[in-house]
Amino acid sequence: MDAEIVFHIGAGKTGSSSIQVFLARNANTLGNLGFLVPDSDLGVGGQVTGQHVWATQRCIRAADRAGLMSRIEQLVEKADRKQVVLISAENLSNVKSHEIFDEVGRRFRTRAILYIRRQDELLLSAWQQWFVKVNPELNAWLFKGIRLFGNWESVITDWESVIGVGNVAVRLFEKGSFFGDGLLDDFVDAIGLTGQKGQLDFSTGLINPSLSDVMTSIVEGSTSMFRDIHDNDYYRFVETVMGGAGASDRKVSLVSRAQREGLLGYYAAMNARVCARFFPGRKSLFEPIDHSKYDYLDETQMLRRQIQFLNELIYRSAQKTRADAVAAAQAAIASPPVRQPGT
Repeated sequence: MDAEIVFHIGAGKTGSSSIQVFLARNANTLGNLGFLVPDSDLGVGGQVTGQHVWATQRCIRAADRAGLMSRIEQLVEKADRKQVVLISAENLSNVKSHEIFDEVGRRFRTRAILYIRRQDELLLSAWQQWFVKVNPELNAWLFKGIRLFGNWESVITDWESVIGVGNVAVRLFEKGSFFGDGLLDDFVDAIGLTGQKGQLDFSTGLINPSLSDVMTSIVEGSTSMFRDIHDNDYYRFVETVMGGAGASDRKVSLVSRAQREGLLGYYAAMNARVCARFFPGRKSLFEPIDHSKYDYLDETQMLRRQIQFLNELIYRSAQKTRADAVAAAQAAIASPPVRQPGT
């Protein structure tokens, strides 16, 4: 068969990490089923992590078409027309990230898989994971964010401009819309392996656990705490100390009802066009906002939640420190130091 490349291009905050862990765990099996998952440097022989974000981003930042093409050519040669090269990098749905792949699209049979999410959830999730760390205020960032993220129509047409119209498969990141039992079942269907799913390992564990946006509201404005948007030290500390106590089934909303509806309204016309083209049987691209899933707090209520959160964080941290000290002391008693001869 002709050389074929499949790019899973995200988008960000649509379960890409789970898909990448799945790819890493199943790389050998996928190889037997006709897919080559490159190592993290877009090569073969190195560590396969399932993600290719940093390798592709280096080429994008340097506008290194030649370097990118060299890596792709080597992968295609390794696949030897017997395998589809499968690359996963959620940064490829970012603005202008498609441009460097124009030669790849001309040379090889290429398709892309894009997961899309309702934009109010997308923006607020991205704020918590990345942008609160380097921006002092949510509303100011949202004004910029809506122009950079969530325009699914533009992402689709941009990629079609380099790999051809009809070569972008659009999937909904929405619980009620997945094929099968969830995201990974849906992804397996997207790459055409539903009939072979019994051969695949779907155990990925908990990936990127959600934390309460009470914590996000506390962090807002404290940009000096973080080196960059990828600095997760504080989040790991909270997760270690709090475990699942930092999140709840009902999300604390950092925006009001009207703001949430307004965010979605900004994308309404674009969403309608994407829906008509890719999901003509649906009334709307995404399920309507269910406001009962959110806690809309006034300033006093938010302050009370913040105090509760900090009190619990301090208390649990002290408990953990004490427990670690006791465990270390018990370990020392159980394993006394070996005396050297003559001491």
